[in-house]
Amino acid sequence: MMPMIQPKIGSWITIGQTSAKGQTQHKKHMENKNRQNQPDPTEQRSSPKALLLGIVAVVLVGGYLAMRSHQGKNQPPSNQSPVVVTPPAQLPAEHEAGAGIFQKNCLQCHGLWAEGTDQGPPLIHAYYKPTHHADFSFYRAVESGVRAHHWSFGDMPPVPDVTREMMEQVVPFLRWWQQQNGIS
Repeated sequence: MMPMIQPKIGSWITIGQTSAKGQTQHKKHMENKNRQNQPDPTEQRSSPKALLLGIVAVVLVGGYLAMRSHQGKNQPPSNQSPVVVTPPAQLPAEHEAGAGIFQKNCLQCHGLWAEGTDQGPPLIHAYYKPTHHADFSFYRAVESGVRAHHWSFGDMPPVPDVTREMMEQVVPFLRWWQQQNGIS
């Protein structure tokens, strides 16, 4: 005798025997189960690499567009410096050498006290604070020159007469002078 099971309350089926209705229900159940385990062809799945690549692309394009939108803005006329500084009452001894090197080699473009001239930008400006232009930016600008990116003075050429050792005196002087003028 075959055992009996109750698939639904009130309907008994003997194992090994199925009704036509039971076969149809079983077939539909299996089709639904298979559909749930297979991806929907209308859905597109992204791999983590593709998602990361998309995010990086959006960030790069956004950064580029933001940078391009700021070029040329906030630039004073090339014959006018936006900065006025008063020479220090007392120059600390540890900055005398750096100030002397700066004034001998950088005066023509950046001014006696880094206030800028009609040929170059002021270095006493928020653009040059340490969190925007780190110390290495000054070294690199002197060694290799730099493309104009904040001002309309043109590109800065390399300054071959100023050595790295000289810049080791100039940069601390500039940072001290920036702090004296509220830029830190």
